[in-house]
Amino acid sequence: MIRLISRYSVSVCLLILAAQTTSVALGQSDIEGQRALDHADYDRWQTSTDQRISHDGKWILYSTRSGKSDAESTVKIRRNGTTKEYAIERASGARFSFDSKHIVYRITPAKAKLKALQKAKTKPEDLPAPVLEILELESGDKFSVERVKSFLIPAENGRWLAYQFDKDPQPKSVKQQTSEVVETYEVTEEGLRRPEKTIKLKKRPTEESPAEAKQKSEEEARKKAEAQKLAESKTAESKKTSSTAGAEKDDDEEVKKEKAVGTTLVLRDLKTGLQLTYPHVTRYWFSKNGSRLAFMTSVEPDEKAKKKAAGADSDDKKASVTTKPEIEDPDSAVDGVFVVDLDDLETTRIATGEGEYKNLAFNEDGSQLAFLANKDDYQTKTPSWSRYITNTACNGPTSRADRGCSPTFQEARESPRTSTGEAVR
Repeated sequence: MIRLISRYSVSVCLLILAAQTTSVALGQSDIEGQRALDHADYDRWQTSTDQRISHDGKWILYSTRSGKSDAESTVKIRRNGTTKEYAIERASGARFSFDSKHIVYRITPAKAKLKALQKAKTKPEDLPAPVLEILELESGDKFSVERVKSFLIPAENGRWLAYQFDKDPQPKSVKQQTSEVVETYEVTEEGLRRPEKTIKLKKRPTEESPAEAKQKSEEEARKKAEAQKLAESKTAESKKTSSTAGAEKDDDEEVKKEKAVGTTLVLRDLKTGLQLTYPHVTRYWFSKNGSRLAFMTSVEPDEKAKKKAAGADSDDKKASVTTKPEIEDPDSAVDGVFVVDLDDLETTRIATGEGEYKNLAFNEDGSQLAFLANKDDYQTKTPSWSRYITNTACNGPTSRADRGCSPTFQEARESPRTSTGEAVR
């Protein structure tokens, strides 16, 4: 009996081993019949990203890109239940408007073209720049603007669009050129005539009388004595002021202080095409319901602007001031924070003064605006940041003062290294 069981066990083991050997052989034959993947296969793979759906659910968009290192992305916009589709090459950042009637995106220059121009040492201002494009979904009409670096659409308002231009190219300076070609003519009875041989003009020697030579020598001696006396006075003055070198150094640092200068911001009505422009803008932000647009400005520092900013800053302590929709007067160009009421397009000056401003933030209904500024001690070596909050729903200078609409001090000042807050806008 024991021998029968042993023989049975050996037979089962042999059958299992044979089955495993056969399956391995079949698997190897299947693998040998297929080709291994290489980089060319990876390049053909299409990756889909940035999927979005319009608020009315009728349109969808997504971005596709191949696996190539220099591949360009393509945004595809398709209407649900139909074959209608838009394909925009090199588009990025596409966003539907809240009413689902428009889509806004930027088109970047072709990488190959840009690379070729850079290799040819083309000047930066002559290189192609990103283009902002607004597409009306039903009709397919497009509106394009060149050299746009950013744009925003309100989260719950389909009427407005704000976009900011890139830095304007510097005007080319006209350099004076001197021609090396000199033509000489002979004066004849018939008039001027070009000579057959080149005429070399000789400089007439000047003769000085003894009196003129003596006067010239005395003049040179006088100038030499004055120069020596001036050098000695400068040396004495530098020694006298050496103890106050630190204070003078601080003054020099104040003069050399630099900050980013803003560019033009455009507010566009998508329904009517009306556009308003605001210069020197560095950051901007819509309220969630699209009732207000806030923006910050930064201008080149000069004495005229400092005086204007100082006067405006003292007014801010009393009340905010409502102005026209566009800031066109050069004298009114100052650093500050402004709010545009999108119902009547009036611009309100919230705060001004030479310095830096950042971190715009509205509350839920857009009635409160908060921001950071270092205008109070901007001229110091390490200016600190203060947080301000203001009521944007006030009307008229008097009511602003009564209802506390001017910016108020919200928190203790913070060091620039620690006052990060939310993302800088």
